[in-house]
Amino acid sequence: MLVVIQRVDGSGVVFDATPQESHSSKATATRFPVERPGGGIASVSDHLTEDPDTLDLVGVVAAEPLVDGLGIRAGGAPLDKSEPMPADADRVRKAYDDLRAMKSGADLLKVLTLRRTYEDMVIVGISTTVDVATATTLVVNVSLQQVRTARTERSAIVPGRIRRDGKRTGKPPKQEPAEVANQSTLRKMAKSAVGRFGDLFESIGSP
Repeated sequence: MLVVIQRVDGSGVVFDATPQESHSSKATATRFPVERPGGGIASVSDHLTEDPDTLDLVGVVAAEPLVDGLGIRAGGAPLDKSEPMPADADRVRKAYDDLRAMKSGADLLKVLTLRRTYEDMVIVGISTTVDVATATTLVVNVSLQQVRTARTERSAIVPGRIRRDGKRTGKPPKQEPAEVANQSTLRKMAKSAVGRFGDLFESIGSP
């Protein structure tokens, strides 16, 4: 089985073999009552939330490389088909270093597997064990999780008057000249002052 973990720029890691893949797709049901208008089951919503997809795999990168038609070198660099791939222990180290760099850099990755192709995945875990049998071969456990992305759209608000029914008329709202607005404010202040003085005179004149 062949698995490719690929960056946006096309570089990535090609595993020579993936003996094990674990694909997981789950959802979470709400624990709270859900309103069902009219009693129809088709009207129920917001009762299930999709969880991010996860992928756990065991990847193998050997000192003797395998070239495939995907055009990516194990270790990260895009592959030049005219350039022979070296067979040495550095290839194993480069693959491991590149996996760690993708994790620490929080790169959004594309992951190609036999089951499906994942988009917007991030590496959340890497572990490997080195022993006598794997001294020159990288056998690594990689855990990936999908990042949910959303697009935001902006819409322009058309200026205009708002009618009583909430709809816009398309006409610009009335704006009083500054002088008229100031005169209106002064009249209100004068009326308020006259009213207060009138109440004061009535209180003084009353026995």
